[in-house]
Amino acid sequence: MRRSSISIRQVAERAGVSPATVSRVLSGRASEQIAVETRKRVEAVVAEMGYYPNAMARGLARNRTNAIGLVFLHQHSPLHTSESFTMFLDGVLSEATYRQRDTLICTSYSWSDGRNNMAALLDRRCDGLILVVPRTDNPVTDMLKEYEIPFVILGGRSDDPSVSFVDTDCIGESRRLVNYLFQLGHKRIALAQGHDYPYLTYATDRLEGYRQAHRDQNMRLNSELIFDLVDPDHNLGTLMQLPPSLRPTAIFGACDANALHAMDQLRRAKIRVPEDISVVGYDDILSAAKATPALTTIKQPLKTMGEQAVKALLDLIDCKVETPQRMFLPTELVVRESATPPNS
Repeated sequence: MRRSSISIRQVAERAGVSPATVSRVLSGRASEQIAVETRKRVEAVVAEMGYYPNAMARGLARNRTNAIGLVFLHQHSPLHTSESFTMFLDGVLSEATYRQRDTLICTSYSWSDGRNNMAALLDRRCDGLILVVPRTDNPVTDMLKEYEIPFVILGGRSDDPSVSFVDTDCIGESRRLVNYLFQLGHKRIALAQGHDYPYLTYATDRLEGYRQAHRDQNMRLNSELIFDLVDPDHNLGTLMQLPPSLRPTAIFGACDANALHAMDQLRRAKIRVPEDISVVGYDDILSAAKATPALTTIKQPLKTMGEQAVKALLDLIDCKVETPQRMFLPTELVVRESATPPNS
């Protein structure tokens, strides 16, 4: 149910403050002049009443803002180090510029901050939003649906049939990649993933593709070979200390960043790629081809995905489609030097 009829004055009356105080709290301008207890009371009333200043809706009433928002909450992926994001961004900016739309980048530190930051997201004066690789437990998507704000997920999918997204077939392509390693002769294939993988659809889908490939080959899946690169108790170092008969002969990085990180750790440990162990990834970021050795990977059309997300969002804004657009774009297996048959 939409609650946009609730006014800022009603929120102020409930919280026992002035409308100006509510406005300062919601806009992030609550400085030392506003007591912490007052700010928390206002935030609690805002959450209870479901009030958010819907500047987007006001913009629509004024015949659009001609701007779209790109939401990238970067707790673990700073903008300057996330190559996949910059490639997404290249596509978004290219298509938005072609369509004569401005693009605003909305950032925070984690998706869990989404509810607290909702007022800011809605006050960006955009016609709609593109959410880049959102966590599945984020509160933002449900709130955007409630307030009928057009949005598209980029680099992830949703099981909600009412949500539009642009992604690749992470299950099928990961299955294809791991089967390629099996065909090279590998029997013990490790999976390197991030610590927040349970909350990212691309990560859980790539894990499922890894599992399916094992079933394809009638191979028992050893959960001990699924590890987090930064887990102090179960990481790449612990795997490489296993006896040779148990040690992995290949590593599938759930994304290129994980694969390249693994290669760096192996290099420091004086373990050769691919002579001692093969490594593959998923994404084909620019660093994949420049690595030594160059990384075998699944090539996602990252720039095209950004372009398609803009097209899908503008179709929603302009009411050109009656059903959500749920796109899986084609990928390519790029074979390079980092994966070869095992030595034994």
